[in-house]
Amino acid sequence: MPEDEPEVVALYIQLLYRPDLFSANTSLTKEDLESTFTALAELYAFAEKIMDATTKGTVLKIFDTLTATHPFPVEAAQVIYHGTLEGDLARATFVQSFVRSGQENSLDKIRDHGHAELFRDLAFALIKRHGKLPGDGPIARSRRIQGSSTYTSSAFRLSDSE
Repeated sequence: MPEDEPEVVALYIQLLYRPDLFSANTSLTKEDLESTFTALAELYAFAEKIMDATTKGTVLKIFDTLTATHPFPVEAAQVIYHGTLEGDLARATFVQSFVRSGQENSLDKIRDHGHAELFRDLAFALIKRHGKLPGDGPIARSRRIQGSSTYTSSAFRLSDSE
């Protein structure tokens, strides 16, 4: 397909011939892991596009193996969210990985530059994991607004009555 990256199509063809192409090498550097996750995310999105459930399943197994010991990078999640529909298993894999091992700077990156559905899925998963938020506690962290002092917002609460 002309709009697809040749590297992704080449990776897809390689995986067809060598399903063991990606091993769960946990000794990779952080940069190598991130590029591996991103390449797999692009491959998954391509498999979604051409409706290849077998390749999607293979990539999901690799994601499961990798996310057991490493967080799913936000950049790879962006690729997944842009290339799949709501409810896709790869989206769930990222959300589960983030809930297990997310970092605050990742959440900021998602909030500022992320896919809206990605941020929504994470919010629901975190609320579900931690139970209902207390009615008297703030859900926003302290932040500085231009030209003012630092404040904590307690005006936004989640409750059954809202």
